[in-house]
Amino acid sequence: LIDLFNSPIKEVFFDVNNDENLKTISRILNEDGKTEINFNMKVNDKTLKFKLKKTRNLDRKSLNLLRKKEISSTIIAAALHPIARVEDADIDAWSKLVDINVKGVFYAAKAALPHMMKSGEGIILTVSSGAAHNPLEGWSAYCASKAAAAMMTRSLHLEYGWHGISSMGLSPGTVATQMQRDIKASGMNPVSELDWSDHVPPSWPAKEMVYMCENAKKFAGQELALRDPDLRKAIGVA
Repeated sequence: LIDLFNSPIKEVFFDVNNDENLKTISRILNEDGKTEINFNMKVNDKTLKFKLKKTRNLDRKSLNLLRKKEISSTIIAAALHPIARVEDADIDAWSKLVDINVKGVFYAAKAALPHMMKSGEGIILTVSSGAAHNPLEGWSAYCASKAAAAMMTRSLHLEYGWHGISSMGLSPGTVATQMQRDIKASGMNPVSELDWSDHVPPSWPAKEMVYMCENAKKFAGQELALRDPDLRKAIGVA
């Protein structure tokens, strides 16, 4: 977070998946008193565009809310569950993941694009995954949704690249977060067998996001992988 929000990026719009994370982020950002951030709590909600407009009036005194009308950067992540083979997967849970991982990308992009097109520039960075290109047991929902999100990123580049909007993806690999603890507990597929030391620290993808946003025109339309040794060298983690 510190690496991302201390970067030259002026505004960032992204989703926060629960209130505790919101409080933690608010506390960290409020320490420097400089960062202006626009929060949205339900990226899978079809009323995202309305919520986006209303977030400036949120009654959260601890936040420095976004005051400018334009949005320069949108960063979109994803959810993992359900972890289950297709025959055992809960239909509602599978559908909810698609709402977040696929529709969420669409809703967030649709909400941000008018502001970006008005200013003649913008960045949409989607957190992708190797799972978008390779199936894994128990991850049918995650793999399928990540593949869809990756194609959505390419579609955004095709349709809006000429507007000065850079759409790109980052595949961070396995990162030392709660997601990896959940995967470990599932005991399903080779990823669950990895040790905690095999995962990269969260600061690495944050550094990579900053690097990609700072070089957005160069990487527009591409999906970069943090496992690339040249990229690691470029962000100083090699």
